[in-house]
Amino acid sequence: MNFIITVDPANIKHVFSRNFGNYGKGSNFHEMFEVLGDGIFNTDDTLWQYHRNLTHSFFGNPKFQSVLVDTIRDDIESRLIPLLNYVSNSNVEIDLKDVFIRFTFDNICTILMNHNPNFLSIDLPRLKFTIAIRNIEEVIFKRHLVPKFVWKPLRWLSVGEKKYKRDCQTVDNFLYMLIAKNREKRTRTTSINSKQVTDVSFDLVKYIDEGDTTTAPNKRGDKFLRDTMFSLILAGANTSSVAFSWFFYILSKYPHVTNKIRDELNTIMNFNEHNNKLLYLHAAICETLRLCPPVAFDHKASIKSDVLPSGHHLNPDMHIVFDMYAMGRLKSMGRRL
Repeated sequence: MNFIITVDPANIKHVFSRNFGNYGKGSNFHEMFEVLGDGIFNTDDTLWQYHRNLTHSFFGNPKFQSVLVDTIRDDIESRLIPLLNYVSNSNVEIDLKDVFIRFTFDNICTILMNHNPNFLSIDLPRLKFTIAIRNIEEVIFKRHLVPKFVWKPLRWLSVGEKKYKRDCQTVDNFLYMLIAKNREKRTRTTSINSKQVTDVSFDLVKYIDEGDTTTAPNKRGDKFLRDTMFSLILAGANTSSVAFSWFFYILSKYPHVTNKIRDELNTIMNFNEHNNKLLYLHAAICETLRLCPPVAFDHKASIKSDVLPSGHHLNPDMHIVFDMYAMGRLKSMGRRL
């Protein structure tokens, strides 16, 4: 429970850039976030470097941008707009955050595993997977509030974390099912005029399976794929849905901003210009991310003793917490849309 909270940009730059090698997740982090396994958010050193290189290579692949745009456009046209039209015509109330969660989970699962779970539909089915994630996040949050010698025995006794193992199993079942479906699609061949049609899809499971298998420990196992996918699904779906929710909530408080964005969109559509001209919309989104960051806190643990630019001393294995939410508000004076 010994840690420092900072909002100093100089401290953040020091930890994440200038002296990056001296900071990692720390032993407490690995235990609190055990559900992430060996994903990028729960690893350090060589394995973290592998994950970083893998994701940079995948996102930088020329095929990725095409898959990203096609996937999002298809989900918007075939699912999101029909749902919103139905809600509007039927005059019913919906939870917009729930809609965004479904939308972003469909996107990221399709991009990473070439399988759309169809969470977003007019009937809005109950989602065991996202409910399990929400329950797991609550458990992890509570682990931050009490010492390890308290929550670990409670976990062992299934007190306070009674549903945790069940929720973890729900997550595992869903992820392993998507991995299996992905491989099933790739191994399936279709005979057309006695010619075999090969798979031309582009997704991360295929990218890993067909890539170099010598650069990462335990890379061939499904467990590694599960851990990799889970971290990236959380990064791509949870953060985006939270950002969308905050964006539309803030717009509801400032009608004049909404009107300006509409005017800009109308101008672009009337003159058939490219979306890189949406300067005001871009500024509004950036301002939302600053005021309400989807990841409001982050933390690292020092490996060796260090002195921050602010003058604070860190002992080995001491945690430093970065309050992005507070830092965004410290910079808000004089900024208006």
